[in-house]
Formats: sequence, structure tokens, C-alpha cells
Amino acid sequence: MRQDRHAEASLSATKCAFLLPLAFLVLALGTARAQTNPIVIENQQPGSAAWDLDTSKVGTDTVGQIKGYASAASINKGENITFYVSTNPAQTYTIDVYRVGWYQGLGGRLMQHIGPLNGVTQPTCPMDATTGMIECRWRQPTPWRLKRRGPAGFIFASSRTHKGTRTT
Repeated sequence: MRQDRHAEASLSATKCAFLLPLAFLVLALGTARAQTNPIVIENQQPGSAAWDLDTSKVGTDTVGQIKGYASAASINKGENITFYVSTNPAQTYTIDVYRVGWYQGLGGRLMQHIGPLNGVTQPTCPMDATTGMIECRWRQPTPWRLKRRGPAGFIFASSRTHKGTRTT
């Protein structure tokens, strides 16, 4: 019985001697992979909480408005997207482009600040009576190119008037 305990202890020590370095190797490889994972690297960039929209400052027809839409719902790296914006009354505005991610728990990162730009009041968007589709034919587009570097992710733009009113 004593020999069995001694043999078990010896076997346990042998397992530990083999498994402990293996565990360190797995941890080291996991850490190395995390350090080369583009999403992990991206999420280590400085974050910003400014992407979180303050709903008390969202434009309406009574407090001054800023409205906008994009030429596409989704783009790939290196492609362009065009923003169309209407301000009422006509006033300057900016566009902030954010990537959503961890970013030290802040939830987003400012990728680019565009402007100030001169806003115009665009015409009302007609609705097709048959389909219900609304199609705006606004002018003065603002193009933007998604850079080729960095991982894919959810990116959105928010426009803001010089008075602080924002789009949603």
C-alpha cells in the first residue's frame, strides 16, 4: 500500500514535470496569437466614449435639424462611401467616423473627423406612392474612403452641427 502511494506520487510528479512546461507553452502560444490577432491589436488602440449618442442633442424640426444618409449600407476596405447631409437652417457641420469595439471598455474609437463642412438645406425627399420607398436626391456629397489597414468591423458615422445637434 505504501509502495502504491509512492508510485502514485512519483507518477503525479512526472505528470506535473511534463504538463507544466506544456501548459506554459500553450499559454505562450495563445499570448503570441493574441498579440498578432488584428482584432486584439485594434482593440488596444485608445478609445472614445464620444460615439455614444446623446439623445438630448438629436436634431428635430423644432430645435434645428441635421439629417443624413450614406450611399451604401456596407463597404469593404479601400472602398468609398458618400455621405449626404441636410441642415436646417443652413450651417456648418462635421462628420465623425467611429469603429465600434472594446477599446478599454469605451466601446468605440474615433477613426476620422471630417470638417467643418458647409451645410445646406436639402429638398424634401419624395416618397413613391406605390412602393413607399423614399429616395432623396441630395447634392453636395461628402466622400470618405475606408482605409485598407485594420480588421473588418462595424463602423458608423455621426454628423453634428456647430451648435452640437447630432444625427442618430
